Amino acid sequence: MLSRALWRPLALWCLAALAVGFAARSGWLGASGVFWLYGLGALFLGLEGRNLVAAGIERIGLGFADIVEGADQTEAEETFFHRLVTASPQAAPDSPRMAAASGHVIGMFPEAGG
Repeated sequence: MLSRALWRPLALWCLAALAVGFAARSGWLGASGVFWLYGLGALFLGLEGRNLVAAGIERIGLGFADIVEGADQTEAEETFFHRLVTASPQAAPDSPRMAAASGHVIGMFPEAGG
């Protein structure tokens, strides 16, 4: 989390670790409880880590496109651009002239053509 600048999840994880440590030291939580809480926390981070990274990317104002995996940066870039090229293209919106010609109302005019 530190290497991805995920400060909020890191702070929450540190607070939770301190709380579990305090509970274990005070005798409120046994060794098996510490084990299971740590395991659940690690499982949560393993399953939701990708979403935390995506939310961090969007929070700093960058558009999130995809997360890819590769042996090195070149392979990851090839995978990303291959997915980008093979994705189905979205239909381009009609231009205003085409919309007017097809009979759709544009703006506040009550009928096509003004």
